[in-house]
Amino acid sequence: KALTAEIGDRVNESFVLHNHNNLYMQVGDYDTARKMILELLDLTRQLDDQEGYCLALLSLSHYQAATGEIEASLQSARELHTLSVEGGYRSELACALHMEASLLLTLGRTAEAVDGYRQAHALRVELDESAEAIESLAGLAQARLRAGDRAGAAEAIEAVLEYLAASGVEGFEEPGALFLACFQLLQAMHDPRALAVLRQGHDLL
Repeated sequence: KALTAEIGDRVNESFVLHNHNNLYMQVGDYDTARKMILELLDLTRQLDDQEGYCLALLSLSHYQAATGEIEASLQSARELHTLSVEGGYRSELACALHMEASLLLTLGRTAEAVDGYRQAHALRVELDESAEAIESLAGLAQARLRAGDRAGAAEAIEAVLEYLAASGVEGFEEPGALFLACFQLLQAMHDPRALAVLRQGHDLL
């Protein structure tokens, strides 16, 4: 019983570390966030909690991207991808695919980014992760536009806007960033709805 209680306490500790890390990332305290992530990686490894370790890797990848370590972030996302496949963690795999695509787009590897976003979107639709699927679709629109596929970008952004009009922003972690991405895409395509979408985002938030 004592051992079970100790293990339970340590699992709870991992949840606390994960939540605190998210908070520190949101306020831009990256030094503290890094310490939390390293503790979380070590703790989940000790607990042999592979799914928890995957989530810690995702946090590490986000941290590295936020601090400009793009290649390191991509390496972490790819490790997450591999472990998610091995463990059958499909939601975490979708996160890895989305993160990889975002980083590949940053690195100018547009064709790979298009493919990654497409896979992430398809998997999230299959998993019924609606908000996350829309985030991947918005990423796909950005990647297609960067690749010169204006028709494909327009098709994707239309689907994003239709979803937002029907369902609003519930379930999105960063709805402001999503509306900003929609605005930037529409503006880049010289779509007269760009400012209206920006205002809509401001009003909803």
